[in-house]
Amino acid sequence: MTVRRLAGKHNYVGLAADTKPTTGVPFGSTFLVLDEGVEYIYSGASWYAQPDSGGWILARKTTTFTGVAGAGEIGTVALFTVSGNVEVSSYRERCSTLLLGAATLETGIATDTNLLAAQTADATAIDADEWNNADGTWVADKGADCLAGAEVAIDASIIMTVGAANITAGVIVSYIRWRPLSAGASLVAA
Repeated sequence: MTVRRLAGKHNYVGLAADTKPTTGVPFGSTFLVLDEGVEYIYSGASWYAQPDSGGWILARKTTTFTGVAGAGEIGTVALFTVSGNVEVSSYRERCSTLLLGAATLETGIATDTNLLAAQTADATAIDADEWNNADGTWVADKGADCLAGAEVAIDASIIMTVGAANITAGVIVSYIRWRPLSAGASLVAA
């Protein structure tokens, strides 16, 4: 990238569900996501999350289950694409819409499918506004951090694995706190 002087940048504020503008947005503009406390900077082509003072970046993914391949059918659901080596310090899941389907559900990577969240035995037991409690149970009071304070190095994309039955409806929001370990490493919602 060529070094550029910031002139006439715009500062935006919105919520995570808002679409960040890309038309007429000058290089170096910022977008503060109020409900996540994350600031993004515009590169002229894409928005990039900025790390906090410890170098950590918060990423979020909303998964809507419909029962088709990649969206709740038995198999995997892509959550976050990982390039290079990243370190994860926190992972949480919240159900925002009741799930339908007596499926098992866990979160991790292809070689360790419950690395980030233990298997839930029956997805129909997950109600709206419940949080994963790190042990495969879901509770109403924000639950526990699925990593329980441990930091995990990851070099593979993050997936949910659906088993036993399809999940035909419902929504889970995943929150992950990460930082790069290798040059150019990234973690982005799939």
